[in-house]
Amino acid sequence: IHKKFSRLRKNASTIFEDIDTSKFRKNVDLNMAVEVITATLELLINKYIDSFKKCKADEALDLYNKLQIEIKKYFDILKNGIYK
Repeated sequence: IHKKFSRLRKNASTIFEDIDTSKFRKNVDLNMAVEVITATLELLINKYIDSFKKCKADEALDLYNKLQIEIKKYFDILKNGIYK
């Protein structure tokens, strides 16, 4: 699992190669948006990486599922914004 997340961290920029930018607001700088998304992913991965190193194999899947849920919550915030 550690190797999987290390690869994800190394390849974070390639995740956005085929992104549909037509859904972005016109006034949003695309490079900055990608940087914010990348920083969010790195923050969450770093938050969980120590837990993955210390957990038993049978706990890793649950931890991975928690990470996925948290990523989705953060992406919902990024997608919908914070203001009313």
